[in-house]
Amino acid sequence: WSTERTGKWEPLRPELVVEVAYDHLTGNRFRHGTRLLRWRPDKAPEQCTFDQLERELSPHLVDELLEH
Repeated sequence: WSTERTGKWEPLRPELVVEVAYDHLTGNRFRHGTRLLRWRPDKAPEQCTFDQLERELSPHLVDELLEH
C-alpha cells in the first residue's frame, strides 16, 4: 500500500472511449482484473453508460427470478 497517495478522485472530461474486460464491479467501480481491450473511435462518450454493463446476478436476485 502506498502511504503517499491521497485517494482524491479527479474527474476527467469524457472525450475518448475504450472497451474493457473486467472481473466484477463494486458499486459503480471496476475492480481487480480490469484490462483494456481496444480503443473505440466509433463510439461517443455519451453512448457509454452503466446500463450497458453485464452484471452478475446476486444470489438474492436469482432467488427472486426463480420465484416468478
